[in-house]
Amino acid sequence: MSDTSQWYYTDKTGQQAGPISTAEIQKLASSKSIPSTSLVWKNGMPDWKPLSQVQELMVSEASSVSPMPAPAESVSAVTTPVAEEASSASINPYEAPTVSSEEQQFSYETAHYGGIGRLAYFLFSVLSSIALEGGKIALGLTPGGESAGQEVGILIFGLVSIVISIALMFARFKNIGMSRWWAFGFLVPILNIFVSI
Repeated sequence: MSDTSQWYYTDKTGQQAGPISTAEIQKLASSKSIPSTSLVWKNGMPDWKPLSQVQELMVSEASSVSPMPAPAESVSAVTTPVAEEASSASINPYEAPTVSSEEQQFSYETAHYGGIGRLAYFLFSVLSSIALEGGKIALGLTPGGESAGQEVGILIFGLVSIVISIALMFARFKNIGMSRWWAFGFLVPILNIFVSI
């Protein structure tokens, strides 16, 4: 028995259209000529309903999707060992991705900024402090000395200590990827505490 139902529907612009048969409205729905939100109605229905809510107009996915053609033999005949290995290996979506050593080396090189590392910065800071204090003791320069020459010597050692500290910070900031101008923050009170840390 053939279906003689006459359907009315709203098109994409919201204008009423019809009447058309059940087969014709199913064809429009499967070809996406009308959206699933379009309102449909036929004689005997109490009110208009969205197309997606009318069971008899629903088109099965299997009938609306055409099967994919089989690949040509020429394509399947040309396979590489990598493709065969990838297809034969089971892929676990929960497994962490692996990175080749070349990729690791590349990422390390791009993240390396030069300058000096943390340990070298610490050692140079300690050794320069020890050397400067040892030089002051060897020359007999002590605070509160009698002569003006001692005062000048202490001042010179203080300036050398500041220059060495700024140079070390300059190299350290380059290593951690910060602007090297922050090294001059050593000369600003209170900021020098944070710069040193």
